[in-house]
Amino acid sequence: MPGRQFVGFEVAASDDVSPLWRALPLLAYLTVILASLTGTVAIGTTVGRFHDQCPLYARPSVAEFDGQNVTFNERSSDDRRTSWGDARVCNVAEFLPIFAVIFSAAFFFFFCMCGKGGKGSAEGFGMDSPWRIVCPGLVFNLGITIATLVCAVWTSGGVYQFCEELEQSHTNISCAELNNYRFIGYPKVSNLRSWLVLAQVCSWLMFCGLLFVTLLLILRCLCRPDLVPVYETLADEAAGGDGRRHSTDTYFTASSTPRRPDAPPGPGGDGPTIETVSPLVHRSAEP
Repeated sequence: MPGRQFVGFEVAASDDVSPLWRALPLLAYLTVILASLTGTVAIGTTVGRFHDQCPLYARPSVAEFDGQNVTFNERSSDDRRTSWGDARVCNVAEFLPIFAVIFSAAFFFFFCMCGKGGKGSAEGFGMDSPWRIVCPGLVFNLGITIATLVCAVWTSGGVYQFCEELEQSHTNISCAELNNYRFIGYPKVSNLRSWLVLAQVCSWLMFCGLLFVTLLLILRCLCRPDLVPVYETLADEAAGGDGRRHSTDTYFTASSTPRRPDAPPGPGGDGPTIETVSPLVHRSAEP
């Protein structure tokens, strides 16, 4: 039976590539864009209402609390005064989502232009080989995914520490009731818990969306739906390996030399004798 030898890959037809390879990244990028925009608004609003002071990883010290109004201890002469978080942490939590929006919008556009895969089609605006953006996209997605993971961890950790310190500074304060509190000196602060929870949720949605795209691109590289293997059929070869069949035959010749009466049995006696000749090898005309 003829064998097959792998010789390489060729680009698959666009109709042979599942549309999910294109639709799923588009949906994930859209989720990242919406989550990132919402998250940056949540952090930016909270920081702005606290007079550009970062609440993430802050250590608030409550001087007075009457059940609704919270007054922070901000006397510079007091060692136990409120200590606000590092502005750089809030800058990362606020501005990295903006970068994620720009990145996601760019690749959303690329995937829209490039069609679902293979050799491309009219739906890809005539662009050939849209699968060529998969590997570069994987590298860039991996980098931004790691960055958004750091952003999500910092945001969640910062909110957690702010709430812990706030509750420890006064026994009657609960983070679950932050929406009902008013902060003296910061009249614009309202619905604080809602803004902080929204910032956390959006930071993790941003990370999860980019992680999903990264894993999807890795799976696409492993499965290779855009490429089909090409095999070469091998001819049925005999032992010689040169495409020709070898045969070995035995030929016989008759000797007409008469046998002498005193000659021992064997060649050269009376009558014809059969003599074996060395096998001759000849090549057949078969390919």
